[in-house]
Amino acid sequence: RKSASWTSSQQEMMLWIAVSVLCFSATMVQAQDPPKPPAEPPFASPGPIFPTAWFGGNPTGFEYEDPKQLESMKGYRAVFVSWPEMMVKSNWTNGTDVMGAACEGFKDALGPNGTAVFGYNQGQVAPLFYPEVVELTKDLGKYGDYFLGYDNATGKITTNSTTFCSQMNIEPTTPETVGCLSYYWNLCNDDAVDYYVNVVLGNMVSKGGKRRNMDGLFIDWAGNFRDTSCPGQLMKVHLKTFQLLQKYQMWPVFSLAGTTTEAAELWAAGVGYTQFSEYWTPSDAAIGSLYNLTEVMGVPSVVHTPIIHARAPHTAILDAVAGYLIGAGGAPHSYLMYGTSWTSDRGWPWSPLFDFEYGKPLGPPTRSIVATNVVWERRFSSGAVATVTCPPASRSCPGNITGINIPTITM
Repeated sequence: RKSASWTSSQQEMMLWIAVSVLCFSATMVQAQDPPKPPAEPPFASPGPIFPTAWFGGNPTGFEYEDPKQLESMKGYRAVFVSWPEMMVKSNWTNGTDVMGAACEGFKDALGPNGTAVFGYNQGQVAPLFYPEVVELTKDLGKYGDYFLGYDNATGKITTNSTTFCSQMNIEPTTPETVGCLSYYWNLCNDDAVDYYVNVVLGNMVSKGGKRRNMDGLFIDWAGNFRDTSCPGQLMKVHLKTFQLLQKYQMWPVFSLAGTTTEAAELWAAGVGYTQFSEYWTPSDAAIGSLYNLTEVMGVPSVVHTPIIHARAPHTAILDAVAGYLIGAGGAPHSYLMYGTSWTSDRGWPWSPLFDFEYGKPLGPPTRSIVATNVVWERRFSSGAVATVTCPPASRSCPGNITGINIPTITM
């Protein structure tokens, strides 16, 4: 049995060097401290119970107005309100105000239990269920260049997205459903960037100039815009978003590639953020990358493990929790999402594993080679021992938690 254990700050620094794609020699990096974030999240870190997060949206009502639904969500340490919230009921209109109202409703209903609440925005698209976007379309002669695919000759926008329509299985063919369509922001246009950040996002997080009672925004697709024709523009969007949210004592969660190199670039640009990683599974590489990002470098992270999805293998709840504990069990302001549907309130099963207080990790994780398998392990002050065993080329590895009494888990 061969074992490699990270047991000191010096070894953690060497890990940081090994996993970071940096343009200088190892000796130069060794002499430097890892980069530091420009700010910390302005809300309490979750604990002491397991930091699990919820990410759903009810198309026909507010969850906080349903006592049964609200009761089922009180254990979550973070709530991410998804884009379908009230959209069917509102005929796909008024989306920015609906999102803000949903977040405030959750914060008020959950009370001072420490749950962080985030609204949703898809960072590249300009949905027609945002009234601020509809207003621009009324004068495309003036504002057409705010969108990709605007044709000056015809005065029309030739490119759109049906992502929201298709995910809800509807056609944008009636006055009640046409608002599910979206255009794409032209983020090379500085005026478009300012409008997107200050007006669209601003109306989500504030009303009448006053801060809404919420903790921040999840910016999905935050890294999808390609700024090859306007280098540096995407970082400008991230910075302006961060600055807007800082103004209201809030925090951004960006869906990005999740590399340490990218994180260092964001911090160097003055951008504080939480990393959101979609379709995360407890594989050998994913556990190591999560540990490097969250605990070695210190980037707060949310990882979403679908129960079952076309883009990800099935991952059992025990596997997901064990993998998360190994990769981020000592990381502040970080969460595991375990559930499938962001287009409804279903698909988010609560597990007794989420109720347990695992305590502080007794040290970094170990990674061992046993026969042809990679075995990750980490021990906690509660006596819990999390292990994940990865056969060769496994995309989602089986996990276990021993040393404590936990109920039989069937998911």
